[in-house]
Amino acid sequence: MLIYDRQSYLQGNEFRLLFSDSDSKGFLHSHEFLEMCYVVSGTGLHVVNGIKRNLVAGSIIIIDYGASHIVLDKSKDFYSINILFLPEYIDNSLLNCKSFRD
Repeated sequence: MLIYDRQSYLQGNEFRLLFSDSDSKGFLHSHEFLEMCYVVSGTGLHVVNGIKRNLVAGSIIIIDYGASHIVLDKSKDFYSINILFLPEYIDNSLLNCKSFRD
């Protein structure tokens, strides 16, 4: 499983914006930052720590530090916007936060 670290993947920024469509290849991975995914169109299957959830247009997912996840079975019209971010991007009081549980 891939583990994305905050330094190399966020490239020194507090957030990074990514776009995914049906052709984007997903890999089971986790990371040292938070991720929010908004499904613009289509459907898919999101697997987080082994738990499967259906995705539809309008779905919003927030993925915690260290959660292994992947999107499978994307429909041809699947399109999502993913925001990778550090908690302090939301508020400075979250500077040392490493999980939604903190």
